[in-house]
Amino acid sequence: MKPNWIIKRALIFIGVYFLFLILSEVGGLKSIVQKYVKNVVNSTLTSIGNGGEVDFLDIKTKKDKTKYKGYDILVSMSSKQQKENAIDKARAEGKARTTYNPVKFGINSWVHFGMIFSFFMALIFAIPTSWKNRLLLFFVGFLFLNIFLVFKMWLSLNLKYAVRYEKFEVGWTNDFLIQAMNHINNIVSFPFFGFLMMTIISISFSYKKVVEVVSSPALVESQS
Repeated sequence: MKPNWIIKRALIFIGVYFLFLILSEVGGLKSIVQKYVKNVVNSTLTSIGNGGEVDFLDIKTKKDKTKYKGYDILVSMSSKQQKENAIDKARAEGKARTTYNPVKFGINSWVHFGMIFSFFMALIFAIPTSWKNRLLLFFVGFLFLNIFLVFKMWLSLNLKYAVRYEKFEVGWTNDFLIQAMNHINNIVSFPFFGFLMMTIISISFSYKKVVEVVSSPALVESQS
C-alpha cells in the first residue's frame, strides 16, 4: 500500500470532520441537529413502560438556561400513576387542586447525535469505495444512527424510571436487570462507542476495496 494513499484518506477525513465542527459553531448546524433530535425522540419516546410520560422540550427560560447550561433539550419525566396519586391525595385532604413534580434533566443533542453524525459523514468521504456505495452507506448508516439514538434514550429513560420506582411506579424492579441496564447505558452513552459502530459499518462497505489496495497498490486511485 502506498503511504500517500493513507495520508490522502486521513486528510479527507480530518478535513470533512472539522468542516462539520465549524458548521456546528458558525453555520447553524447545532440548531438543526437539536430540532431533529427533539422531533425524533418526541415521536418515539413520549410513552415509556406502563404509564411513563416523557416530554422533550426546548430550554427557553433564563433560569433553565442557567440550570441546564451545556444542554439544549430539556427532558421532563412523569407518569400516570404519579398524577393519579397526587389527585387521590388532594381529594383525601379536601383540596380542589393539586400539583406534582416531574423529574427534569438536560441532554446535549450534539453529543448524542451531531458529533457521531459528523464523524460518520467524514468516514463516508474518506473510505475508498464508489459513490454508489457511499450513497448506500449513508442511508444504511443514517438509519442505524437514528435507531441507536432512540435506543440510547430509551435505555436511559427506563433506567431513570427504574431507580425512581417509588415516585413513578413505572419501570423494572429487578436489581439484576437494573444493574445490567446501567452497565449497558454507561457503554453506549460514551461517544466513542458510537464512533466505533459507525466505523465498523463504514469499513464493511469498503472492505473489498481495502483488500484490493493492500494486495495491489496500482489500484489505489482507480476506483476512489
